Amino acid sequence: MLKLDKRLPKSKKMDAARRLQLALIVIVEGILLCDSSTVRASKKTVEMVKDVEAFAKYLWGRLSFGKTIKMVKVGDKVDCVDKLVDKLNQSHTATHGFTLAFQLLIFHAIPLLEKYLPEASDELTFTDPSVLQLTMLKTFHNSTIAQTEIDPTLQVQSILPSADRNFDIHDYSWSDEVDDVRVDYILGKLEDGHCFRKEDWQGGFAQLPMLTTTVVEKPKKLH
Repeated sequence: MLKLDKRLPKSKKMDAARRLQLALIVIVEGILLCDSSTVRASKKTVEMVKDVEAFAKYLWGRLSFGKTIKMVKVGDKVDCVDKLVDKLNQSHTATHGFTLAFQLLIFHAIPLLEKYLPEASDELTFTDPSVLQLTMLKTFHNSTIAQTEIDPTLQVQSILPSADRNFDIHDYSWSDEVDDVRVDYILGKLEDGHCFRKEDWQGGFAQLPMLTTTVVEKPKKLH
């Protein structure tokens, strides 16, 4: 509808308020809460967007986070570890919510992966008037991950605060959030300077083949 309206003469275009409402519906149903390739606006979202101010204050991020996590952990959507392993072993898997957040987090922790982006230095977003089309991203494969792992310049940056790193940390926890004692235990170990070993991590899935990569040496020039 928005694309069609864009091609209409100015006298027939919908008013700005309605365009904003439709755009908000697309952002919420097509990006934050997306669960299918076809965007279908729910009746609840359509009713809520009638009050744009209240719509903007709604905790969409929390709703999206919960929807995303359900698809990648054992719980309501995936009822056992074996099914989760099968799901993650597929060449393609469907996830709901805003899974791009995981990719952004990985880019923050492993900046070297940015070398696979077409224009890593381009920080413009779709909100910038000069952006006509978002850049298509390359798909990350096992081979690119393996090449990154053996790169001598690889650095993994901690995303956790520490005494020797000055972080401007915002508290994003919810008032009714229940603390996870397992997370607190790991954080306590990190704060105490514990050096983790492979033997510390029990369980998991170790039947995947080892990632291998071939380093091609450049031929030497003959003088």
